Amino acid sequence: MLAHIARTAEKLFHPTQHGTGGMQIDLLQIKLRDVLVRQRVNVILSVRFTLKSLGIKLRSPNTASFVLHARMPWNTGLRAGIAVFARSAH
Repeated sequence: MLAHIARTAEKLFHPTQHGTGGMQIDLLQIKLRDVLVRQRVNVILSVRFTLKSLGIKLRSPNTASFVLHARMPWNTGLRAGIAVFARSAH
């Protein structure tokens, strides 16, 4: 089937044209930013779900103020437990 299409529809096939170096750098920046944003979202969701499982709910879903709300004053026992868990995870 594919060979038949290749023989009969030569107009569909044309030489590949690669973008300029500048265009490729711009595309790379867009892709890298996309990856970083996805990773940031995943980290925020992981912290939010972990805190929720511990009974701590964060007020604001806004990512710009997430750090301020996530660093709220916790019980010192809870902080110590999280610190021990974080050290053992490495």
